[in-house]
Amino acid sequence: LSIVNERVFDNGPERVAVPLRCLVAASNEAPESEELEALYDRLLFRLIVNPVSDGGVSALIAATAFSSDPQDSDGAIPLGLEDAER
Repeated sequence: LSIVNERVFDNGPERVAVPLRCLVAASNEAPESEELEALYDRLLFRLIVNPVSDGGVSALIAATAFSSDPQDSDGAIPLGLEDAER
């Protein structure tokens, strides 16, 4: 929380300044401890999503995949289901 509140990180005995402009957090479960509740309270936007079903994984990848035509992409590398399975 010191990074969020004070923009500093305690690295052992050393306190390091953190030039924080944006904080993005993700979790697989809702916070249950007091420490995680405190962090959760500081997040402005919260989006709770349901897990992707086994049958929906390929549809999710297909919906977000880049075009395989290099002229259609902005330098991003197209990914397929086989990449996600690695």
